[in-house]
Amino acid sequence: TYNDPTIWLEHTLEAMKPDRPDLGWNVQMRNVHVDATGNGLAVVNALRRFFQFYVDGVNLGSGVQNDWADVIGPSPDKLLNRRHELHWIAMRLMQEGLLAIPDRPEYSPIWADLSSIRLADKGLDKFAVEDKRAFIKREGRSPDFGDSVLLACSRVDPTRIRFATVPRRVGLNGRRPPPRGYLGA
Repeated sequence: TYNDPTIWLEHTLEAMKPDRPDLGWNVQMRNVHVDATGNGLAVVNALRRFFQFYVDGVNLGSGVQNDWADVIGPSPDKLLNRRHELHWIAMRLMQEGLLAIPDRPEYSPIWADLSSIRLADKGLDKFAVEDKRAFIKREGRSPDFGDSVLLACSRVDPTRIRFATVPRRVGLNGRRPPPRGYLGA
């Protein structure tokens, strides 16, 4: 099921396969952004610990980071958290012509998600989008395709990825983990 983090780990590894570009997209580690909340945190931890892939774990509930301030100006003070900031960043990047999503059938799930998100009234003059649970209740599905665009808008801050804190390559129960790119049982 989609609630199983091992499925997402396999999908991520498949896309990254640096030694077999014919089987994957050869996505570089610095361009892999994973939602580091819920099941995504298990994926981030597994990629870092067992495969030594230093991907960007994006905590959507964390505070505003202003990682695009040098391009589109600072994020407004009225943003509630990282998720709301990434919605604002994606909107601003599209307005500035720096982010484009093709208007083709294969991108229709992304357009459906992004165009269905509603602004939420959080009071205090805050820019906020509706809660993900409210979206799921209203639309009957999760906005995962739209969220992927938001995650892609996260810029990797090298100070957030600490190479020194990654444990040595020993897996559970003291056994060595599978080699890089391994997706077998």
